[in-house]
Amino acid sequence: GQSCTLGVTVYPIGTISSLDCVGASMSGTLTSFIAASGVSVSVPYTGGNGGTHTGQTVSSTGVTGLTATLSGGLFASGSGSLTYTITGTPSGGGTASFALNIGGQSCQLNVAVVLSCGAFVASGVWKTFMCHNLGANTSADPFTPSWELNGNYYQWGRNPTCFGRDGTDAANPCSSPVYGAAGPWGSTTANDNAGAITGWSTTTAANGAWSDASKTSNDPCPTGFRVPTSTQLEALEDNVLNTRTLVGAWTNSTTNYSSGSRFGQALFLPTAGLRIADGSLANRGSNGYYWSSTVSSANALILVFNSSGIVMSTGNRPVGASLRCIAQ
Repeated sequence: GQSCTLGVTVYPIGTISSLDCVGASMSGTLTSFIAASGVSVSVPYTGGNGGTHTGQTVSSTGVTGLTATLSGGLFASGSGSLTYTITGTPSGGGTASFALNIGGQSCQLNVAVVLSCGAFVASGVWKTFMCHNLGANTSADPFTPSWELNGNYYQWGRNPTCFGRDGTDAANPCSSPVYGAAGPWGSTTANDNAGAITGWSTTTAANGAWSDASKTSNDPCPTGFRVPTSTQLEALEDNVLNTRTLVGAWTNSTTNYSSGSRFGQALFLPTAGLRIADGSLANRGSNGYYWSSTVSSANALILVFNSSGIVMSTGNRPVGASLRCIAQ
């Protein structure tokens, strides 16, 4: 025997007059190969009519693997902003783009993804590595094999201030002894730096020149990085921790820069070969050799891989091999 009047607010279909992707602001950081966490983007708009929208879900292009999600809600009357939550794992570094289309307006949202390289050094333990070999062209794509990725050849325990040069590139400018050799440089693979190094040192650096315990003054890696230990490099042998994928044609040639090993999704090591005890180049294109900081009697431990396998081995300290620095 009772009655009442129920009032219901009816919202119009939402529209806006402009959507400003350029003026968007991001909270959090996107890093290549690492799942996004706590990342959102606020995109301003004008001319809202106070109506409803159903939200949207947009996948990224450019750097793929990401999704921008906007929950349904109301536009403000006038100016406001829309908050998109970013989830997923970016496929690389660079720009992830999202085609937004809502309230009768559209724009392309571009967000930066920081390039970070690394691998698991133990179960559940991720470690950042430099993206390039020491001495390589750090502007080059670290996952596309080229002569620019090989970098320099280092003798164990040395932090050389002068690298030997040879072949068609230049005469050796270093005063004897030479403790390291520059990798190929120039604009073509003709600059293969393949000849023997005049004055190549055959002396052995002392124990402690590089150390597992800490970064030494003789460690050539830049600030914040160091020569990795044998334990850290040995983890790359574990195909469960870091699935190894072979890239390119694994043939021994002074101008073969096409091959290397990719470990997981975030680390690529080119097959730069090595300088043997007399300074001559060997096995470029077919083998990779990467020093650790770990001593082994009168030698030192070195990661060696080819198309057939990968192993920690012992290397003579005067041998010139690649260096891939790891975060401290």
